[in-house]
Amino acid sequence: MDLDSIDKKILSALEKDARISYTDLSKELQLSDVAVRKRIDHLVKDGIIKRFSIEVDNKMLNRPFHAFLLVKCTPSEANDIKESIRVTDTIHKIHQILGPYDLLLEAYCRDVDELRKLSEEHIGNLPGVLEIRTLMVV
Repeated sequence: MDLDSIDKKILSALEKDARISYTDLSKELQLSDVAVRKRIDHLVKDGIIKRFSIEVDNKMLNRPFHAFLLVKCTPSEANDIKESIRVTDTIHKIHQILGPYDLLLEAYCRDVDELRKLSEEHIGNLPGVLEIRTLMVV
């Protein structure tokens, strides 16, 4: 779907601050509140905007260790493993990927020990998990 310049500006503003008011956005775009609301409603209805979300500061929640885990699975069990690994306080995102690994997990942990337990005990013990590679974000 092609977007005009106003829709692109709306998306850009919402990506920076999903809580921006229609009034503030309308002033920024020099449009009426109603026009901005209608455009946003249209972007939602068309599926371009899937959801409005927040960004959590995990350090403030005592989870300062940010890591990505690459998981290699037996091909027949990749979907079952993905379903077994639920999004939790520790695991924030799960992506099925192509390449030498099958899953990419994003995790926030309290410390290295919690990350080790997650990797070795929780995920590593699932049937079909062949290898886990951990990448720490610095």
